[in-house]
Amino acid sequence: MEPEIIKFIPEGKASIEKDVFEKLAKENKLAGIKLTIPWLPVDSMEKLRKAEEEWSKIACL
Repeated sequence: MEPEIIKFIPEGKASIEKDVFEKLAKENKLAGIKLTIPWLPVDSMEKLRKAEEEWSKIACL
């Protein structure tokens, strides 16, 4: 993430999807990639280890 993004974050509570991503998209500063591998959650160490195990089986990585 570029430091410039900070200016898009409003004071107080904010939703990155609604408050930040929408502004970035309107200014054509939002990019993404199409994944050809499974999207796996990594919100815990256990899930991260499982994801790394799965991803290691995929030749493109």
